[in-house]
Amino acid sequence: MHRFVRNIAIIGIVAGTVVASPVFAETPSTKSVERLVKISGGEAIIDSMFAQLDQMTQAMIAQATAGQPIDAESQAVMDQYIKRANDIVREELSWKTVGPMMVRVYKKNFTQAEIDGLVDFYESDIGKTFVAKMPQVTQDSMQQVMSLMPPVMERLQALSKDFERDMDAANNN
Repeated sequence: MHRFVRNIAIIGIVAGTVVASPVFAETPSTKSVERLVKISGGEAIIDSMFAQLDQMTQAMIAQATAGQPIDAESQAVMDQYIKRANDIVREELSWKTVGPMMVRVYKKNFTQAEIDGLVDFYESDIGKTFVAKMPQVTQDSMQQVMSLMPPVMERLQALSKDFERDMDAANNN
C-alpha cells in the first residue's frame, strides 16, 4: 500500500510539472526579442507592407476609375488625398510604433527557449535565405491576392446597391 501511495504521488508530481511547466516557462528578455525581430527582418516587413499598400491603392483606384476619363484637376486632388492617406498610415504604423508592439506580442507568446531557437534559425544560412526571400514572397502573394479582387469588388458593389435600395425602401415605409 505504501508503494502504491508513493507511485501515485510521483505520478502526480510529474503530471503537475508537465502541465504547469508552460506557466513557469521563462519570459524572454526584451533584448533577445528585439534581436529576433531585427534579424528576422521585422522592420523590412513594415516597409514591404507600405509598398504593398501603395500598389493596392493604385490598383483599387485604377479599377474604380476604369473607363472613366479623369481631368487633370480631379487627378491632382485624388493624388493629393492618396498621398495624405498613405502618410497617415506610415505615420501611425511606423516602426517606432509597431516595433515595441511586436516585442510585447513576442514576449507574451514565446518562451526564452523558443526565442533562442528562432534566433539560431534566423542566424543560420537557411534562416538568412528565408529572410532575404520573404519580401519577394510577400509581394508575389499580394499580387496573387490582388488578382482575386475584381470579382470581390463587383460583388461588394452589387451588395452596396442592394443595401441602398433596401435602406430606401425601409425608410419609405
